Amino acid sequence: MTTFSLDVKAFAAKAEKDADAAISKICLDLLSDIVLNTPVDTGRARANWFTSIGIPSSTTVEHEGAQSAAGVAIGRASADIASAPRNIFWISNNLPYIYRLEFEQWSKQAPSGMVRLAINRAERKMR
Repeated sequence: MTTFSLDVKAFAAKAEKDADAAISKICLDLLSDIVLNTPVDTGRARANWFTSIGIPSSTTVEHEGAQSAAGVAIGRASADIASAPRNIFWISNNLPYIYRLEFEQWSKQAPSGMVRLAINRAERKMR
């Protein structure tokens, strides 16, 4: 192989690694934004954000503790975030009232929802 071919191969490998890191960061930032902007009463809504690869999670968890809820949700996502590049990365919340929090101004803490706003902020950052 020529020096030029090796240089191109090395560049491509670094570009792929950099792209993977950027995708993982975007996924972490988006999840964090959603979780941290989810209204808090007991912490249950925040703790019930789950990530998954390929298909949406159908999981729910009973959680009390407004202080630890964000850490619980974000902390368990690390394996999925690492797998996000070149995969479909899902963020889901299966609580029956999450739709009302997002779309029906059910909370004074987040009257405009949290997911739509987080997606808009992520899109602006990526531009």
